[in-house]
Amino acid sequence: SARARPPRRSRKRRWFLAFALLLIAASAALIFTAPSIARWYVRNKVVPKASRLLKRTIEIRDIEIGWGHARFGKIAVRSDRDGDKPMFAAARIEIRFLVRPLFSGKLVAEVVDIVDAEISLLRHADGRDNLRDLLRRRKNKAPTRSGRLTIGRVDLHGAKLSVVDRVRNGELVAARMEGMFVPGAESRVIFHQVELKAKALPSKVDWQRIEVEGRLSRSLRGPLPRIRLKGGRFRILPQLEVSGVRGTISPKEEGQRFGVDIEGSYAGADTALWSAKGWVEPFAMKGEILAKATRFELARIAEYFRQTPVIYPERTAIDGHLNLKLDDKQLHFDGQLSVARLNIFHPGLARVAIEDLSGGVFLKGRIESNADLAVELEQLRVNYRGVQATLAGRVDGLLSKPTIEMRLKVPKVPCQKVLEALPKGL
Repeated sequence: SARARPPRRSRKRRWFLAFALLLIAASAALIFTAPSIARWYVRNKVVPKASRLLKRTIEIRDIEIGWGHARFGKIAVRSDRDGDKPMFAAARIEIRFLVRPLFSGKLVAEVVDIVDAEISLLRHADGRDNLRDLLRRRKNKAPTRSGRLTIGRVDLHGAKLSVVDRVRNGELVAARMEGMFVPGAESRVIFHQVELKAKALPSKVDWQRIEVEGRLSRSLRGPLPRIRLKGGRFRILPQLEVSGVRGTISPKEEGQRFGVDIEGSYAGADTALWSAKGWVEPFAMKGEILAKATRFELARIAEYFRQTPVIYPERTAIDGHLNLKLDDKQLHFDGQLSVARLNIFHPGLARVAIEDLSGGVFLKGRIESNADLAVELEQLRVNYRGVQATLAGRVDGLLSKPTIEMRLKVPKVPCQKVLEALPKGL
């Protein structure tokens, strides 16, 4: 007898089952092979293209890509302008991204984590550096509408920063950095254990913590950030250390201008004994600052005077102010310092203590920031018990071989008045 054909509904069920199995197999193949394809594409297509655009060698030792996440290990970005270290290196970069936009040719990275990075910026003695060309390329880059790359947030964990300037013989190092960067929104970066050294400075400058907050703009001339300082310490003279420096540097409405409001102490102390307020325009090299030392007794920093000729510091009080004005690479200064009941002892001065010294000092001049620093002292006037002496002159070549020219002037005064003004010890 003739063989009966299977019902049509049964054949449709078989075709549907076969199609479903084929779809599952294709999906499984895609799931298992897509990461391998993505790794190959990143290593052989994306990295070389980025290297050509940035004009730098990009090295990525480990690449792991899955659905919605990617991990890159041991990254280094180098150029021929770098020194011993690459401009950028990181132990790990992890990216969490959305899968769906990938099918339309877009990468939407929700979070980018950069772990244990080292940023090394260098300016050579001939003026070449390893950063300016990147900034210039970004500034001149034409805006695009394709929107193929979108980054939601970049988190920085345990980074280090090194900036070396061989033109000015300076170096800035931050032992640790933490940050959160959100394009077009409020961002924040914190620098820990910051150290600044420069030939033009009398000593190195240390900061426990510097916080920088502001809106991250695509424009290099975007809004200015807010800066909070904590735990600053440095010497303004070989025997005068400023400590406990804290305060804020905030943007003002007048263009590229910062308002300055800081305070601090001396010789390792933390009590606020002086303050500085004013404004600066770093791009225009302009600014005005008024620094005030509130009247206080040296007993607050008595530890500082143990190895000095000053005795009985608890009896001595000082106060003063200093006006600073920066304009066209010249720092103008004028101010005064008052001292009351100062007591000193040094065998080179007298066999007994010289007690109860009280008087005032007024100074005025400017610092010229030329190839080699110079100081023009217009007037240093000392007034002690009615007797005045004025010192004026100039110091050139502070950073190399200083040359000093000074003039001392004492107005005509009876000798007896000078003798009566001398302390008893003298």
